Amino acid sequence: MSMARLHWHVSVTLMLCAAKADAQGALAADPSEGTRLPSVATQDPEVPLWARAPHEWRELPRSERWQMREAFARKRNAKALAQVPDGWSGLESKSKYFVAISHVDKKATNAVLDQAGAIWNWLDARFADVSDEYVMGSSIRLCADPTEAMAFGWKIEPLTEISSAKPELVLFKGNDYTLQSGLIACYFGDKDPNLAACPPWFVFALSVHLVACEVDGKGFTFKVSPWAKDHLREARRADALRSLRQLITQSTEQWPRDPNADLQLRMQMASLIAFLDSKECERLKGMQRFLPRYASAVIKAAEQWQKEHAAPAPESHAGETPISPSDATKARVNALRERERFVLDAVTKEVADLLPKDWLAVEAAWKKWLAR
Repeated sequence: MSMARLHWHVSVTLMLCAAKADAQGALAADPSEGTRLPSVATQDPEVPLWARAPHEWRELPRSERWQMREAFARKRNAKALAQVPDGWSGLESKSKYFVAISHVDKKATNAVLDQAGAIWNWLDARFADVSDEYVMGSSIRLCADPTEAMAFGWKIEPLTEISSAKPELVLFKGNDYTLQSGLIACYFGDKDPNLAACPPWFVFALSVHLVACEVDGKGFTFKVSPWAKDHLREARRADALRSLRQLITQSTEQWPRDPNADLQLRMQMASLIAFLDSKECERLKGMQRFLPRYASAVIKAAEQWQKEHAAPAPESHAGETPISPSDATKARVNALRERERFVLDAVTKEVADLLPKDWLAVEAAWKKWLAR
């Protein structure tokens, strides 16, 4: 991936994370539900049970839930391959997790499938144990150009826009960098919908980290480009390197609004996940298995928020003035912001409540990591 493309992707992703609370990007369900999956008709038999009746779904044995999701995924993939338009091709990945409906050459299609498989394996190696749910993969529509992609619904979306209820990822050739955030959303959406409540730094850092990873002879490797190293050196000279503690406690309000601003911060975030996932970090007191512990803490905090803010059953009163759509949107946005602050505070307290001397060791290791 070229540095120009990485720069563009990171700019857009940062902008989207900053706008996470915007109603058009983040609201797909009432915030009291504790999820942001698209709303569904609860009695529609075509809607899978996990979306139609999540509490009933969770009561089923794990083996039964896995069988049902595997069957659903197979049927969904077969349907996608059976509806390939004329002039397009349909390919299934070796893992059977992904199918590509492609309007580009076979080499480019296989490269996208290989990248998708590598991203999926990376996520599964770190987050498989945050729940016992089966994750289903996705259909990837690879278009020839932006105009064609937009005809199939492509648009720049934040993490919470994509879920297991919206399984097709739309890309176009040369725009495969949108694959990372889309697959993170699909994986997290299947693992536990409450992961949509992840604080923005976590979503952003995962995305830019995976953008910087490449499939090579060694597997799936994180690579810090010369361009990124230049920005990190500039940050060190200007004493602008942020502490790890600062990076993992940023709320939406603390993110830069200008997508072209703060390249140094972006490069630090691109390295942050690599450090948190490293053996060096694993040896530090209180930092063991940081990534899966953080995701598990997000689920726990989101569930707690849901219990404390369960919406009462609506009551109708004669002559009552209905709430306007704009007021309802504002209320939902405010609720999401409150939930985000609650989750960020709760998760930080659970997984990053270290003693001062331990934080000193963490920060020293972080600075050493960035200087590599």
